[in-house]
Amino acid sequence: MNEPAQRQSGRPLAALSLRHLHYFVTLAGTLSFRRAADLLAITSPALSHSIAETERLLNARLFDRQGREVALSQIGEAILPLAERLLNNADGTIADMVDVARNVEQTVKLALIPSMARGVCALLSELQLKHHGLKFEFLDMPTDHIVRAVETGEVDIGVGVAHWAIGKPLETAPMTADEIVAVIRKDHQLAGSEETTWAILQAHPLAHFVRGSVVDLAGGSVASRQVAIQARYQVTFTETLYALVRAGFCLGIVPQHTAQGLLDSDLKWIRICNPYITREIVVMKSLGPSRSTAVSRCFDFLKESSERVRQTAIGHGTI
Repeated sequence: MNEPAQRQSGRPLAALSLRHLHYFVTLAGTLSFRRAADLLAITSPALSHSIAETERLLNARLFDRQGREVALSQIGEAILPLAERLLNNADGTIADMVDVARNVEQTVKLALIPSMARGVCALLSELQLKHHGLKFEFLDMPTDHIVRAVETGEVDIGVGVAHWAIGKPLETAPMTADEIVAVIRKDHQLAGSEETTWAILQAHPLAHFVRGSVVDLAGGSVASRQVAIQARYQVTFTETLYALVRAGFCLGIVPQHTAQGLLDSDLKWIRICNPYITREIVVMKSLGPSRSTAVSRCFDFLKESSERVRQTAIGHGTI
Protein backbone atom coordinates (compact mmCIF):
# COMPACT_ATOMS: atom_id res chain seq x y z
CA MET A 1 0.00 0.00 0.00
CA ASN A 2 1.04 3.59 -0.58
CA GLU A 3 2.22 5.72 2.32
CA PRO A 4 -0.71 7.70 3.73
CA ALA A 5 -1.17 11.34 2.93
CA GLN A 6 -0.76 12.28 6.58
CA ARG A 7 2.68 10.66 6.78
CA GLN A 8 3.76 12.13 3.44
CA SER A 9 2.90 15.64 4.55
CA GLY A 10 4.69 15.19 7.88
CA ARG A 11 1.50 15.74 9.88
CA PRO A 12 0.55 13.40 12.75
CA LEU A 13 -2.35 10.99 12.41
CA ALA A 14 -4.62 13.32 14.33
CA ALA A 15 -7.73 11.31 13.54
CA LEU A 16 -6.28 8.13 15.03
CA SER A 17 -7.48 8.07 18.63
CA LEU A 18 -6.75 6.06 21.74
CA ARG A 19 -10.16 4.48 21.24
CA HIS A 20 -9.04 3.10 17.87
CA LEU A 21 -5.91 1.62 19.43
CA HIS A 22 -7.82 0.22 22.40
CA TYR A 23 -10.23 -1.57 20.08
CA PHE A 24 -7.34 -2.89 17.97
CA VAL A 25 -5.44 -4.25 21.00
CA THR A 26 -8.58 -5.85 22.43
CA LEU A 27 -9.38 -7.61 19.15
CA ALA A 28 -5.75 -8.70 18.82
CA GLY A 29 -6.03 -10.29 22.26
CA THR A 30 -9.21 -12.25 21.52
CA LEU A 31 -9.07 -12.75 17.75
CA SER A 32 -12.85 -12.76 17.91
CA PHE A 33 -15.05 -9.82 16.97
CA ARG A 34 -17.85 -11.12 19.18
CA ARG A 35 -15.72 -11.64 22.30
CA ALA A 36 -13.87 -8.36 21.78
CA ALA A 37 -17.15 -6.49 21.30
CA ASP A 38 -18.48 -8.00 24.53
CA LEU A 39 -15.37 -6.91 26.42
CA LEU A 40 -15.67 -3.41 24.98
CA ALA A 41 -19.44 -3.26 25.58
CA ILE A 42 -20.13 -2.35 21.95
CA THR A 43 -21.69 -4.16 19.02
CA SER A 44 -19.69 -6.30 16.62
CA PRO A 45 -20.56 -4.02 13.65
CA ALA A 46 -19.32 -1.00 15.64
CA LEU A 47 -16.05 -2.80 16.37
CA SER A 48 -15.70 -3.87 12.75
CA HIS A 49 -16.24 -0.27 11.64
CA SER A 50 -13.59 1.00 14.07
CA ILE A 51 -11.02 -1.57 12.92
CA ALA A 52 -11.69 -0.71 9.28
CA GLU A 53 -11.26 2.99 10.10
CA THR A 54 -7.97 2.28 11.89
CA GLU A 55 -6.69 0.34 8.89
CA ARG A 56 -7.70 3.19 6.62
CA LEU A 57 -5.94 5.79 8.76
CA LEU A 58 -2.78 3.66 8.95
CA ASN A 59 -3.09 2.65 5.32
CA ALA A 60 -2.34 -0.93 6.36
CA ARG A 61 -4.21 -4.21 6.86
CA LEU A 62 -3.99 -5.18 10.51
CA PHE A 63 -5.97 -8.43 10.42
CA ASP A 64 -6.35 -11.28 7.99
CA ARG A 65 -9.96 -12.44 7.82
CA GLN A 66 -11.07 -15.78 6.47
CA GLY A 67 -14.71 -16.49 7.15
CA ARG A 68 -15.23 -16.10 10.89
CA GLU A 69 -11.55 -16.62 11.62
CA VAL A 70 -9.43 -13.58 12.42
CA ALA A 71 -5.64 -13.44 12.65
CA LEU A 72 -3.16 -10.62 12.98
CA SER A 73 -1.46 -9.71 9.76
CA GLN A 74 2.31 -9.30 9.62
CA ILE A 75 1.88 -5.54 9.96
CA GLY A 76 -0.64 -6.02 12.77
CA GLU A 77 1.88 -8.15 14.71
CA ALA A 78 4.52 -5.45 14.26
CA ILE A 79 2.19 -2.65 15.31
CA LEU A 80 0.64 -4.44 18.32
CA PRO A 81 3.52 -3.86 20.82
CA LEU A 82 3.73 -0.22 19.74
CA ALA A 83 0.01 0.24 20.30
CA GLU A 84 0.20 -1.50 23.69
CA ARG A 85 3.11 0.72 24.74
CA LEU A 86 1.27 3.85 23.66
CA LEU A 87 -1.86 2.83 25.56
CA ASN A 88 0.15 2.03 28.69
CA ASN A 89 1.90 5.39 28.47
CA ALA A 90 -1.46 7.08 27.94
CA ASP A 91 -2.91 5.33 31.00
CA GLY A 92 -0.01 6.55 33.10
CA THR A 93 -0.24 10.06 31.71
CA ILE A 94 -3.98 10.23 32.28
CA ALA A 95 -3.50 9.00 35.85
CA ASP A 96 -0.90 11.75 36.34
CA MET A 97 -3.32 14.31 34.90
CA VAL A 98 -6.01 13.17 37.32
CA ASP A 99 -3.56 13.46 40.22
CA VAL A 100 -2.52 16.95 39.14
CA ALA A 101 -6.14 18.03 38.77
CA ARG A 102 -6.97 16.60 42.18
CA ASN A 103 -3.98 18.35 43.76
CA VAL A 104 -4.89 21.68 42.16
CA GLU A 105 -8.48 21.22 43.28
CA GLN A 106 -7.34 20.49 46.83
CA THR A 107 -4.64 23.20 47.01
CA VAL A 108 -5.55 26.59 48.48
CA LYS A 109 -3.23 29.53 47.86
CA LEU A 110 -3.14 32.05 50.70
CA ALA A 111 -1.44 35.40 51.14
CA LEU A 112 -1.20 36.93 54.59
CA ILE A 113 0.52 39.68 56.49
CA PRO A 114 3.40 38.26 58.59
CA SER A 115 1.85 39.30 61.90
CA MET A 116 -1.09 36.95 61.27
CA ALA A 117 0.98 33.95 60.21
CA ARG A 118 1.15 32.42 63.70
CA GLY A 119 -2.59 32.34 64.30
CA VAL A 120 -3.70 31.52 60.76
CA CYS A 121 -1.18 28.71 60.23
CA ALA A 122 -2.19 27.08 63.52
CA LEU A 123 -5.85 27.13 62.47
CA LEU A 124 -5.17 25.76 59.00
CA SER A 125 -3.09 22.95 60.46
CA GLU A 126 -6.21 21.83 62.32
CA LEU A 127 -8.28 22.04 59.13
CA GLN A 128 -5.72 19.94 57.26
CA LEU A 129 -5.96 17.21 59.90
CA LYS A 130 -9.70 16.99 59.23
CA HIS A 131 -9.26 16.96 55.43
CA HIS A 132 -6.12 14.97 54.64
CA GLY A 133 -6.07 15.80 50.93
CA LEU A 134 -6.07 19.53 51.59
CA LYS A 135 -2.85 21.39 50.77
CA PHE A 136 -1.79 25.00 51.24
CA GLU A 137 0.58 27.39 49.53
CA PHE A 138 1.55 30.48 51.54
CA LEU A 139 2.82 33.90 50.55
CA ASP A 140 3.62 36.67 53.03
CA MET A 141 3.31 40.26 51.81
CA PRO A 142 1.88 43.69 52.70
CA THR A 143 -1.90 44.04 52.57
CA ASP A 144 -1.97 46.22 49.44
CA HIS A 145 -0.12 43.44 47.60
CA ILE A 146 -2.48 40.87 49.10
CA VAL A 147 -5.51 42.75 47.78
CA ARG A 148 -4.04 42.80 44.27
CA ALA A 149 -3.13 39.12 44.46
CA VAL A 150 -6.69 38.17 45.44
CA GLU A 151 -8.19 40.44 42.77
CA THR A 152 -6.04 38.94 40.01
CA GLY A 153 -6.52 35.35 41.16
CA GLU A 154 -2.85 34.87 42.04
CA VAL A 155 -4.06 33.65 45.43
CA ASP A 156 -7.42 32.31 46.56
CA ILE A 157 -7.61 33.86 50.02
CA GLY A 158 -5.96 36.81 51.72
CA VAL A 159 -5.60 37.84 55.35
CA GLY A 160 -4.73 41.48 55.93
CA VAL A 161 -5.71 44.93 57.15
CA ALA A 162 -9.32 45.84 56.33
CA HIS A 163 -8.46 49.41 55.30
CA TRP A 164 -6.82 48.29 52.07
CA ALA A 165 -9.80 46.18 50.96
CA ILE A 166 -12.36 49.01 51.20
CA GLY A 167 -14.02 49.66 47.84
CA LYS A 168 -12.46 46.59 46.22
CA PRO A 169 -14.52 43.82 44.57
CA LEU A 170 -13.82 41.42 47.41
CA GLU A 171 -15.79 39.44 49.94
CA THR A 172 -14.39 40.15 53.40
CA ALA A 173 -15.10 38.93 56.91
CA PRO A 174 -13.63 40.27 60.17
CA MET A 175 -11.05 38.10 61.92
CA THR A 176 -9.58 40.13 64.75
CA ALA A 177 -8.53 43.57 65.97
CA ASP A 178 -4.74 43.93 66.05
CA GLU A 179 -3.67 46.55 68.59
CA ILE A 180 -0.50 48.59 68.17
CA VAL A 181 1.81 47.93 71.15
CA ALA A 182 5.29 48.78 72.39
CA VAL A 183 8.11 46.24 72.57
CA ILE A 184 10.56 46.94 75.41
CA ARG A 185 13.34 45.25 77.34
CA LYS A 186 12.28 43.63 80.61
CA ASP A 187 14.76 45.80 82.49
CA HIS A 188 13.46 49.04 80.94
CA GLN A 189 11.95 51.65 83.26
CA LEU A 190 8.53 51.14 81.62
CA ALA A 191 8.57 47.36 82.10
CA GLY A 192 6.77 47.53 85.43
CA SER A 193 3.65 49.02 83.84
CA GLU A 194 0.99 47.24 81.82
CA GLU A 195 0.65 50.20 79.50
CA THR A 196 2.17 53.52 78.55
CA THR A 197 1.11 56.54 76.49
CA TRP A 198 2.17 57.83 73.12
CA ALA A 199 3.39 61.01 74.81
CA ILE A 200 5.72 59.05 77.08
CA LEU A 201 7.01 56.97 74.18
CA GLN A 202 8.00 60.07 72.25
CA ALA A 203 10.62 60.79 74.91
CA HIS A 204 12.46 57.60 73.86
CA PRO A 205 14.16 56.55 70.62
CA LEU A 206 11.65 54.47 68.65
CA ALA A 207 11.67 51.96 65.82
CA HIS A 208 8.88 50.78 63.59
CA PHE A 209 8.60 49.15 60.20
CA VAL A 210 9.74 50.93 57.08
CA ARG A 211 6.31 51.16 55.49
CA GLY A 212 5.62 54.67 56.69
CA SER A 213 4.00 56.02 59.83
CA VAL A 214 1.87 54.71 62.67
CA VAL A 215 -1.12 55.68 60.50
CA ASP A 216 0.13 53.23 57.86
CA LEU A 217 0.89 50.61 60.51
CA ALA A 218 -2.63 50.93 61.89
CA GLY A 219 -4.25 50.75 58.47
CA GLY A 220 -5.52 54.33 58.46
CA SER A 221 -7.63 54.09 61.63
CA VAL A 222 -9.14 57.33 62.94
CA ALA A 223 -7.31 57.05 66.27
CA SER A 224 -3.96 56.66 64.53
CA ARG A 225 -4.34 60.09 62.92
CA GLN A 226 -4.04 61.66 66.38
CA VAL A 227 -0.48 60.36 66.72
CA ALA A 228 2.63 61.69 65.01
CA ILE A 229 5.68 59.61 65.82
CA GLN A 230 9.15 60.31 64.48
CA ALA A 231 10.96 57.00 64.53
CA ARG A 232 14.73 57.04 64.79
CA TYR A 233 14.89 53.63 63.11
CA GLN A 234 12.77 52.23 60.32
CA VAL A 235 13.35 48.58 59.51
CA THR A 236 11.98 45.97 57.16
CA PHE A 237 12.19 42.81 59.25
CA THR A 238 10.91 41.98 62.71
CA GLU A 239 14.20 40.34 63.71
CA THR A 240 16.05 43.60 63.05
CA LEU A 241 13.60 45.63 65.13
CA TYR A 242 13.84 43.16 68.02
CA ALA A 243 17.65 43.20 67.84
CA LEU A 244 17.65 47.00 68.15
CA VAL A 245 15.32 46.86 71.15
CA ARG A 246 17.27 44.02 72.78
CA ALA A 247 20.54 45.94 72.37
CA GLY A 248 19.02 49.00 74.05
CA PHE A 249 19.00 51.31 71.05
CA CYS A 250 15.27 51.97 71.12
CA LEU A 251 11.74 50.84 71.90
CA GLY A 252 9.70 49.16 69.18
CA ILE A 253 6.21 49.89 67.89
CA VAL A 254 4.57 46.84 66.34
CA PRO A 255 1.17 45.15 65.91
CA GLN A 256 0.26 42.99 68.89
CA HIS A 257 0.11 39.81 66.81
CA THR A 258 3.68 40.48 65.71
CA ALA A 259 4.73 40.94 69.34
CA GLN A 260 3.14 37.63 70.32
CA GLY A 261 4.56 35.73 67.38
CA LEU A 262 8.21 35.67 68.42
CA LEU A 263 9.15 34.38 71.86
CA ASP A 264 12.05 36.12 73.61
CA SER A 265 13.01 35.91 77.28
CA ASP A 266 14.57 39.41 77.22
CA LEU A 267 11.61 41.36 75.85
CA LYS A 268 7.98 42.07 76.67
CA TRP A 269 5.20 44.12 75.15
CA ILE A 270 2.89 46.66 76.77
CA ARG A 271 -0.20 48.48 75.55
CA ILE A 272 -0.10 52.09 74.36
CA CYS A 273 -3.03 54.33 75.38
CA ASN A 274 -4.23 57.89 74.75
CA PRO A 275 -5.31 56.72 72.26
CA TYR A 276 -5.44 52.95 71.94
CA ILE A 277 -4.85 52.22 68.26
CA THR A 278 -6.11 49.07 66.60
CA ARG A 279 -6.37 47.87 63.04
CA GLU A 280 -9.07 45.52 61.83
CA ILE A 281 -7.84 42.29 60.27
CA VAL A 282 -10.07 40.59 57.70
CA VAL A 283 -10.05 37.44 55.62
CA MET A 284 -10.83 38.15 51.97
CA LYS A 285 -11.53 36.42 48.68
CA SER A 286 -12.84 37.46 45.29
CA LEU A 287 -16.57 37.97 44.85
CA GLY A 288 -18.70 35.15 43.47
CA PRO A 289 -18.27 31.37 43.61
CA SER A 290 -14.93 30.07 44.83
CA ARG A 291 -12.57 28.25 42.49
CA SER A 292 -13.05 24.98 44.36
CA THR A 293 -14.74 23.38 47.31
CA ALA A 294 -11.42 23.46 49.14
CA VAL A 295 -11.23 27.25 48.83
CA SER A 296 -14.80 27.65 50.09
CA ARG A 297 -14.13 25.30 53.01
CA CYS A 298 -10.97 27.18 53.97
CA PHE A 299 -12.60 30.64 53.73
CA ASP A 300 -15.61 29.56 55.79
CA PHE A 301 -13.37 27.91 58.38
CA LEU A 302 -11.31 31.08 58.85
CA LYS A 303 -14.49 33.14 59.20
CA GLU A 304 -15.91 30.76 61.78
CA SER A 305 -12.60 30.67 63.69
CA SER A 306 -12.27 34.43 64.05
CA GLU A 307 -13.14 34.34 67.76
CA ARG A 308 -10.24 31.97 68.40
CA VAL A 309 -7.88 34.37 66.63
CA ARG A 310 -9.18 37.21 68.79
CA GLN A 311 -8.54 35.18 71.94
CA THR A 312 -4.84 34.92 71.09
CA ALA A 313 -4.60 38.72 71.33
CA ILE A 314 -5.83 38.91 74.95
CA GLY A 315 -3.39 39.74 77.72
CA HIS A 316 0.10 41.12 78.12
CA GLY A 317 3.39 39.43 78.45
CA THR A 318 6.67 38.14 77.24
CA ILE A 319 7.29 38.13 73.54
